[in-house]
Amino acid sequence: MMPTIEIIPDWTQLMVQLFSLIVLFFVFKKFMWAPMTSFLQARQAHLNAGFEEVRVAQEQADKLKNTYESKLAGAEDEARQIVEENREEGRKIYDEMVTQARQEITERLERVAVAIEEDKLAAKKQMQTQMLDVATLGAQMLIKKEIDKDVHEQLFADFIAKVGGTDEAH
Repeated sequence: MMPTIEIIPDWTQLMVQLFSLIVLFFVFKKFMWAPMTSFLQARQAHLNAGFEEVRVAQEQADKLKNTYESKLAGAEDEARQIVEENREEGRKIYDEMVTQARQEITERLERVAVAIEEDKLAAKKQMQTQMLDVATLGAQMLIKKEIDKDVHEQLFADFIAKVGGTDEAH
C-alpha cells in the first residue's frame, strides 16, 4: 500500500518552526545586523571619499586645463602682436629707406642739374669768346687789307671758313 501524504501540515511542527525562525531573526538582528550595518556604512563612506577625491581631482584637472588654454590663447595673441609689431617696424624701416633713397636721388639730380647749368654757362662763355675772337680776326683782316671786290670776297670766304670750323684759307 501506498503511504498517504498529508496535505495539511502539523500545527505543532509549524509553530515550532515559526518560533525558531523568529528567534533566529532576533539573534541575527542582535548580533549580526549592527556589525553588518557598520561594515556597509564604512564601505559607503569609503566609496563616497573615493568619489569625492575623483571629483576634486577632476575639478583641479579642469582648472589646469582652463588655465593652460587661456595661457595658450594669450601666447597666440602675444605672438600675433609681436608679428604685427615687427611688421610695423619693417614698414617704418622700408619707408625710411625709400625716403632716404628719394632724398639722395633728389640731391644727386640737383647736383647734376647744377653741373649741367655750369657746363652750359661755360660752353656759352667759350662760344662767346670764340665768336669774339672770330669777329676780332675778321675785323683785323679787313683793316690790314684794302678792300676791293676780289679781296672782299676772299676775306669773306676766309671768314666763313674760319667761323665754320674749317681752315681752308690757311
